[in-house]
Amino acid sequence: MIQHLDDRKAEQILVAIARSLRSSGVKPPTWSSDLEHAVASEFDVEPGAPPVSDGELARQALVLLAEDPEMHASIETMAANWDDSVQRFDFGAALSLTTAALIALQTHVKFERTSNGKWTLRIEKKPTRDGLLKALAEKIIRFGK
Repeated sequence: MIQHLDDRKAEQILVAIARSLRSSGVKPPTWSSDLEHAVASEFDVEPGAPPVSDGELARQALVLLAEDPEMHASIETMAANWDDSVQRFDFGAALSLTTAALIALQTHVKFERTSNGKWTLRIEKKPTRDGLLKALAEKIIRFGK
């Protein structure tokens, strides 16, 4: 079902979920070249991959979030009932897709910064389907290239 969401709906649902998670205290790090390097190293992401679209990134983040049964039900409910005419959506006022995707990734990975400023990642909750974390990491890195 998530893979069939159009780009706009996937982006809006991801940002709505990320806003909710963020309001409950989830604070992702700011995306930087150092963090990009840490994510690429942790998940063995190949450099030079082609860029991904906003919708691809959003759908992959939603797939990872949907691993949680409660989140899965929420995503399905939002997808079935989302009304674009009611939802006013402005990315300038919303979380960026990168931040929203980092929030999704943070549901499974803990970001830590060492005393010398280097980012490290620790997988805290492995998804049931192999490769979901890596797939999202790849899309975050390829996003906007």
